[in-house]
Amino acid sequence: MKPLRKGNDEGQAKYAALGHRAEKPFMKQAFDLFTKKYADGRLEAIYSPGLVHNHHFFLRGTADGVAVINGDLAVPIECKCRASSRSFSRERIRINDLQNENAFRDEVGRSSEFDMGTHKAYIVEMDVKSKEQLKLFHRCVPDINERVQLLHHAATYQSEWCMFLIGNDTSLMVMYIFRFGEEIIDAYTKICEGIYKDHLEWIYKPGQEVPTPPKGWMEAFNKSKALKYLRMDKVAFMAAVALWRALNINVNDAKATSPESTTILYPLPPIIRFDAGPVSFWNVLKGGGDTITDLLDRFQERLGQRSENNVAVARLILYFVVAFHRGNQWCTADMKFP
Repeated sequence: MKPLRKGNDEGQAKYAALGHRAEKPFMKQAFDLFTKKYADGRLEAIYSPGLVHNHHFFLRGTADGVAVINGDLAVPIECKCRASSRSFSRERIRINDLQNENAFRDEVGRSSEFDMGTHKAYIVEMDVKSKEQLKLFHRCVPDINERVQLLHHAATYQSEWCMFLIGNDTSLMVMYIFRFGEEIIDAYTKICEGIYKDHLEWIYKPGQEVPTPPKGWMEAFNKSKALKYLRMDKVAFMAAVALWRALNINVNDAKATSPESTTILYPLPPIIRFDAGPVSFWNVLKGGGDTITDLLDRFQERLGQRSENNVAVARLILYFVVAFHRGNQWCTADMKFP
């Protein structure tokens, strides 16, 4: 049997699976560390809420967890698993360097050390406001995608705080507690609002027909290597947009003032999507070895006596039936999504 994934894809899928399995143990260890440092019971519980959004409907996200503090403060949590030996070594060296330099001084942040048996773990609290604090924040989280992810979680939950848990495949190494402040949260929210109004508003307009992407978007399907790597063409994109609109927009109300769905309640649990439209379209266009050919191979032709000639004729008839069926769908289909 041929592997489903090869090369980098296979490795990324492996490490992604390790990361998902490590989220729950990390949050349990973080809960224990937090309650050890703060014995007053401020941290009441940690939940995994799924997809949520705030009053800005374009600000939504899926944090790995949410810590409930003092009964009314929801602090989003992001977990990262440094599963590979190289990423683990880099993270361990980075943490040790910061601790040895005494980087988390009183005016910048606070650091506490805990013995985990096989290694030491740290709780680091720091504000992210001044230039010195921003530089230290960049050193703690050098990956820009992870920094944006943390800021997006904080903006989505309208919380100044965000927790960042980092560990190997089994144990927590460091628990960062970042405080961004209202000014940074408001600035990020305005940036997201500008992106929505300039580039995404056309997707949110109510109506049963799926809107046509702008010209720049259409050119990207032909030129973008990233989209080709994801096997994302116009047909697949439009099908995904149609499904997304059904979950997020009241498409039947053309006069709706709010693009939010009135039938889907948040938070949403994890969802597996089976998108048959682009799959069947691709199966008809490409050659042998596809799903339809495989199904035809399993079909036993029963046209009188089973001979090589009858089997060949029956196979041609089946190909004609499939092509006619898909051609009929192609000629009669419209862009309305029920």
